[in-house]
Amino acid sequence: MESIGKRLKRLRKLMGLSQKEVAKLVNVQRETISRWERESHVPQQICVDKLEEILRNWETLIGMSNKF
Repeated sequence: MESIGKRLKRLRKLMGLSQKEVAKLVNVQRETISRWERESHVPQQICVDKLEEILRNWETLIGMSNKF
């Protein structure tokens, strides 16, 4: 199973988003996104919930775009 940090980085890059843009969506600092992606820190549960929602939406968008 892919870790949340690896999943975040993979999907963020596929969507063409910067860490700063993702940080705004989750309401954290850019450095926090970097730490999560490197897996040097684990997000708090409230951030995990928000990230999961965002990542699911990205996966849906990517999945839909691959069908056209």
